[in-house]
Amino acid sequence: MKRQISNNLLLDTLFLLRDFINNNCKLNLKVSVSNTKEIVSKVDNNMFFKAGQLLMFFFITNVNNLRRENIKYDKETFYIINSPVNKIDENYIKSPTSENIIVDMIYKSTYNKEVLPIEVESISRENLHELKRGFELTYKTMINEKINLINFLQKCELKNSYLNLIKDIKLLNPHELNVQLQFIELRYSKNLIKNELLEKVISCKDNYDEFISASSELLDLFIKNAIIGFGENGLELMWIGYIDESLEAIKYRNIYIAIFFEYIGEVTSNKYYLQATKHSVNPLLTYINNLNDDEKLVYNEEYYEMLKLLYLLNDSIELNYIELDKVIQKNTKTFSSMALREKIRYSSNTDKIILEFIQNKSLDVLHSVILESVLI
Repeated sequence: MKRQISNNLLLDTLFLLRDFINNNCKLNLKVSVSNTKEIVSKVDNNMFFKAGQLLMFFFITNVNNLRRENIKYDKETFYIINSPVNKIDENYIKSPTSENIIVDMIYKSTYNKEVLPIEVESISRENLHELKRGFELTYKTMINEKINLINFLQKCELKNSYLNLIKDIKLLNPHELNVQLQFIELRYSKNLIKNELLEKVISCKDNYDEFISASSELLDLFIKNAIIGFGENGLELMWIGYIDESLEAIKYRNIYIAIFFEYIGEVTSNKYYLQATKHSVNPLLTYINNLNDDEKLVYNEEYYEMLKLLYLLNDSIELNYIELDKVIQKNTKTFSSMALREKIRYSSNTDKIILEFIQNKSLDVLHSVILESVLI
């Protein structure tokens, strides 16, 4: 279900925010509306910094369907060509599963917003730095002015129209800023920012004690960055990934994180990680149960790999997980009949198999997960 709000209200809101920030924080962002399509953007070095500032306004007001040909820049001023833009869509989440929440987050994110005029044919590293700098400055300014900005909107004549905006302003925080900066980086450079905790785990694979300690730090970060939802099987944890040059919910790749949580939870006797295992598996069970036979054939590698690892997980987990048992029983025939390229010897030591799997496969997959960058 989508509710549509008028473009005039959205533009009025955009300019209201611009005026407040410019007047109170001296950002001096110039934005105007024009019905003239004949403007040709004159790109200069300062434009990318200003574009970053404008991107923050687009982000907080959820401008999503503005096309690049309708954005112009001339003499330090951005022009929005108003006539082709009739309505702005605002998404509402049908059910609060972790995947649906992620889809909504990506839809509203900086990754999904146009801000550069069509005349910009390429963007250099320096340009991207300025774009991110402008966005970061404006984001931090809104955080610092959060109370004053909310009070200002609540006193406006159309305050009831700004309830969602006020809610989004309240949610601004340094963690989300870092995530949105990563989205900007991915949108324009396709470079996923390295996570130094993940690199630390990889570097100490040969030292078991250091590996366990570093893995605990990394998994704490995964929990901090998890998207929490509620689905068919209860509480869900899932993450945003950069897969095949696009942002999406990691879906079946959740199994690699679940395996990691389970192993570290067992060896450290950390019930927190074991609960995270269960919540990471929940969306997988929904995913499997809702696949039809045709989809299983189309995505057979993903599907078979997931089943294989769920069997492995079921052999070691101690959560009395009824829903996981149901999936295992439901798919026993499929599992026993499929030809696996990598045979798992279930008579072997399960913990050893899981550790080898984490070190040889999971850590590689985790490079694609979006996490807040951490300095160590």
